[in-house]
Amino acid sequence: MAATITDSPNDPTLKGQRLIITCEEDVPANLLKTGYRFVVTVTPYIGGAAGDDYVFYVQPNPDSSGIIDVQNLLDKISYVDDTTQLNSDVSVHVLQSSTAYALNANNYHTVDIAVTNGWDVDGNFTEDPDNEGGGSPQDTASFAVFAGAFQPKDGYKPALSEIQYAVNTAYILSKRRWNEWRLAATYSITSSSTVSIPVFDTDWGVLTLLNDGSWDTVEYRIFDGDGTQLGTTSLLSNPPGSNDFNMLCYYMAYPKTLDNNAFLGGLNITPSDFDDDWAYYTIIFRNGLSAVSSTFVFYRVCDARYTPIRIAWANSLGGWDYHNFRAKSTPSYRAERKRYKRVLGNFGTSYTQNSWDRGQTDFGRSVSRYIEVTEPNMTPEKYEYFVDLFRSDNIQIIPNTDDPQIEGLILENTEYLEEQLIRAESPELTFRFRYANDLL
Repeated sequence: MAATITDSPNDPTLKGQRLIITCEEDVPANLLKTGYRFVVTVTPYIGGAAGDDYVFYVQPNPDSSGIIDVQNLLDKISYVDDTTQLNSDVSVHVLQSSTAYALNANNYHTVDIAVTNGWDVDGNFTEDPDNEGGGSPQDTASFAVFAGAFQPKDGYKPALSEIQYAVNTAYILSKRRWNEWRLAATYSITSSSTVSIPVFDTDWGVLTLLNDGSWDTVEYRIFDGDGTQLGTTSLLSNPPGSNDFNMLCYYMAYPKTLDNNAFLGGLNITPSDFDDDWAYYTIIFRNGLSAVSSTFVFYRVCDARYTPIRIAWANSLGGWDYHNFRAKSTPSYRAERKRYKRVLGNFGTSYTQNSWDRGQTDFGRSVSRYIEVTEPNMTPEKYEYFVDLFRSDNIQIIPNTDDPQIEGLILENTEYLEEQLIRAESPELTFRFRYANDLL
């Protein structure tokens, strides 16, 4: 070989970080050739099909290596709301499927890397002039990326295991942890291996996982307030197969999404179990008999004084997180208008003027909508959870209706003081959102 790849991103990994490819030349004399370049070809796969080739001509640095960061390229290719839609018109949050899950190949991208060398031959740049690759690339590598991000403090090339729970081996793409909203102690299942999530009957939503083959069974159980199980344990043993490995997988998880006859019937849980008697239900991902995830405990709350405002956001792991803001919410509107002054009256065969004729006339307007929500009783653990909402560029509001019209939001707040927030006598956190689309 001549040009070789000595470093490339982990496989798989998150797209939000430096995605470095490093090349070296095995024949030092080649580096002295006029116009020497490493020719690096990047080919992303979109929905399983090869996309366009992107070719980079990389000049060696003083250490004779060629280094290129392809993060900006991969960040822009095909990542258009890629964690939002399972198809062109079905939102992931209101997933309805007899298999309890859905896949999306468009949000997980394999990337092929090929490298060869090249330099000027008789005034023309020529790839592999010495035919060291025999008509093929001199070296290749591949990796896969999906939506999400590591932070600079995580260092260079952090392992994907950094995003797992301490008690997990499955890649469940949620920033929830066990100590944010703790389940009532009377249920006797609160520990560092449980993740407690308060829910209303009207909540839509899913759990997002990386389908990597680490689990083969999903266990559902539903209980009343005394801890008595309703119905039988439901084991869903037909998860996505190996042909669907390395895709993001969305599993029905929240009450309104679960309340589907086709799905619940297959789980030995009937819609009647979701009546006034149920208090909480659990979801565990298993490999055989071994749990490979925390116990997710969805416990029922009915103490909302105001209509809950349900917010969903794409988190830094590439999945979806949710929260119901139960305190008083404040909707508002802001109108911006452009006007001109016209001459009153109508000038025809005779002059006429009506009392409703306008002098000042609108010719352009924009009505922005806002909603302000508050989370009371803040704790450091809750604050850490909401940090991901601060950084998200994909936020949505999900109405509590049977056929919700989900809308995009933009977070207007620009600053939060963590120390003042946590030390306040009655700590609370307020978010001001603007609807992504103005009224026409």
